[in-house]
Amino acid sequence: MPSLRFVAVTACLALVAAAPIPRPERSVATVTLNNFSFNPSVIELRAGAPTTLSLRNVSGSGHSFSAPGLFASARLDPGSAALVRHGRVEVPARSEVNIEFAAAPGRYGFKCTHMFHALLGMTGTIIVR
Repeated sequence: MPSLRFVAVTACLALVAAAPIPRPERSVATVTLNNFSFNPSVIELRAGAPTTLSLRNVSGSGHSFSAPGLFASARLDPGSAALVRHGRVEVPARSEVNIEFAAAPGRYGFKCTHMFHALLGMTGTIIVR
């Protein structure tokens, strides 16, 4: 007959093995793209945390979200990586594009690369701590 100590240790190990591994909660950063503005224009993220960047274009024309430094240093979800081309995501008129990633610490600029949009105010900063 097994000893009481053996039974207790076995029971504890079974509980530990059955316990789910806690996963960090995914945060969502929503950015609204409008005629010549990003709202918010400053985005703060947690380094290494799973994040969804929700880009919502509410205007009648297309915009882009260009943040090559951020995307080059981040761990992008494979499905999201296909949406990022040369550090830029195109967001068609009246649509939403979601990018899932985990950001590296740093300070990154972003802008719309469509003609004159950045000059007219479509710029911002992402701070990852």
